[in-house]
Parts: sequence; structure tokens; C-alpha cells
Amino acid sequence: MLSCSNPPPLSPDQLSAALDGAAEPAVRDHLTQCAFCTGRLQGARLAEQKLRRQLFRWDCPTPQQLGDYQQELLAQADAADIAAHIEQCALCARELHDLEAFLATPPRLQPAPRPQQQRRSVGLGELVAQLLPRTLAPALRGESRAPITAQAGGLTVLLDVQPAAGGQLIVEGQVAAEDQDGWTGALVTLRQANELVATAIVDDLGGFHFDRLPPALTQIRLTPPSGQPVLVKDVHLTA
Repeated sequence: MLSCSNPPPLSPDQLSAALDGAAEPAVRDHLTQCAFCTGRLQGARLAEQKLRRQLFRWDCPTPQQLGDYQQELLAQADAADIAAHIEQCALCARELHDLEAFLATPPRLQPAPRPQQQRRSVGLGELVAQLLPRTLAPALRGESRAPITAQAGGLTVLLDVQPAAGGQLIVEGQVAAEDQDGWTGALVTLRQANELVATAIVDDLGGFHFDRLPPALTQIRLTPPSGQPVLVKDVHLTA
């Protein structure tokens, strides 16, 4: 079982300071060397993000709903409600504008990667994230399963998967990066069986959300406004 590589492990107060960007140098050094405490920090960040989602923009449509609205997948009454909300909400109007800009940009054809490059990159400038063991980050708030964690360069992606009605799933995502602001507004696309299933936009807190997803082997791509896209392959979404 994974444990702190440089005991004693960081205290809750030290982790809280790290979340606030006010950690002492010794704490920052510890986090660069200890995967266990880094996992605890990322788990705490996801828990904080989930709590703040309940208070921040609580009456806004979810990114998934905005994506469905943009693609005209909603019932007429639901679409009318979102249209009225967008007229009054600058944040949702901006998210919708960003989504439309991403979808309006024609894809660039890329040469097929050489066989020796396939493990690291599937397209020009695209990074493939490494999935970490589920035991790296502790379960949150008494939950029985830890979030799925993937890392690529200085980016960490956490996926908290919860059951929903009808055997479907809800996925709460969290992006943590050295350049955190650079991922605000990033487009998140989710594919299953090579079909686009859902889209979302990373919000100001680094979070994104999917609901009504079927359990399946999943591929998730995060495309920031500028910089390298990141692909998370072979994600087993199960309750």
C-alpha cells in the first residue's frame, strides 16, 4: 500500500496551505518528492472544487447542458430556459461563445505518428496522459473509491465517477496545472466506441462535469485555448 515517502506525512493544515498557494518551502519540497501526499493534495482539491461548485454559479446550466444547447439537442422548453439565462449571465454567454469557437475551427489533418512515437503522442503536439493507480489518492468524504487520476507533464486530471439513475454515471472532473489559468475555458470532449458522446468546458475553478453517461471504455481529450491538447485514453467508467 502506498504511503508517505518522507515521513511524517503532511498535516491537514499544511495541505490546506498548499491549496491556498501559501505553503512553506518545506511543504512544497515534500510535495515534489512524495506521490502519496501529492495524491492527498489532489484529492483535497477535488473535494474543495465539488463544494465550491455548489455555491458558485449554482443556478447556471452545467457545461454539458450548454453543449447540448449549442448542438440543439435539448427539448424546446429547456432550450428556451437556457437561452433566457444566457441573456442575463455573462459567464454562460462566454462559455457558449468559447464552445462555438472551438467547434467552428476545422480540424487540421496530421500525419500518422511513427510506431515509436505512439506511446507518447497520437497527434502533432498532443500529449497522452498516464493513468495512475486508483490507490494513489484517498477516497473523498468517506466515499468507497478514489478518483481516477491521470498526469501529463505539469497537468493532473481527476475524475470522480458516481452512479446515477438508470445505470448511468455522473463524472465530476478537476484540472490541476502549473498554469491553472491557461486551462480555463478548455474544451473537454468525451468519446466512447469512437463516437462523440459529450462535451464540457473547464470552468474558472478548473472543474468540468458530465452527466447521463453510460458505463464504457472512454477517451477524454482536453484542448486548452492555447497550448498542447491532452488525451486520457482507456478510462474505464464504472459506478
